Amino acid sequence: MQKGDAVTLTKLTFLILNLNHLVDHGCHEGVSLDEAKWHIERGDVLSWLAEKLKGQIDLSLYRQDREARDEITRGLQDLLRRYTGAEYRKWGVGYNGICLLIAWTNELVQRRGLQEFAQRVDRCLNCDDTAWVCETHPNRPFSLFSRRLDACNCRSAVPCPLCNAGASPELPPGFDAMLDTGRRH
Repeated sequence: MQKGDAVTLTKLTFLILNLNHLVDHGCHEGVSLDEAKWHIERGDVLSWLAEKLKGQIDLSLYRQDREARDEITRGLQDLLRRYTGAEYRKWGVGYNGICLLIAWTNELVQRRGLQEFAQRVDRCLNCDDTAWVCETHPNRPFSLFSRRLDACNCRSAVPCPLCNAGASPELPPGFDAMLDTGRRH
């Protein structure tokens, strides 16, 4: 893990702790899911939180570190694009924007951890080294080829965008291609 990665993980964790403080003190009431998603989409979620909950949350750290703020914003926007409408099914969040931000910031921490682990073990954790992922969730291996607990099969298998993106994708493990010569018996 590089120094910048550790700093970003610390700043993500700091954000989770601040958001958790809001819930613990009842300050999360009245922050709707739609309001939080709107500010994520606009890219001003951290400054909006700092203003809306002034005196109840300290996000000054992110005013000083544009790189961390931008990375958090991009990560939340990516989650918004991928999972809008699935907040309850995937994270159990159906109403509260602060709870959504806690869940999604935690997801960003987990992604960082997986990236760091993948770099250490020299394998693709996106597809579990199977070269195939779920079409709907391209950051999860396809369950037909992987035994990983988060393997998915909600649509169809597609080549992994990280390790199997060539012109001729690698075939799935155990897959044997047969040529049809047109002759029938």
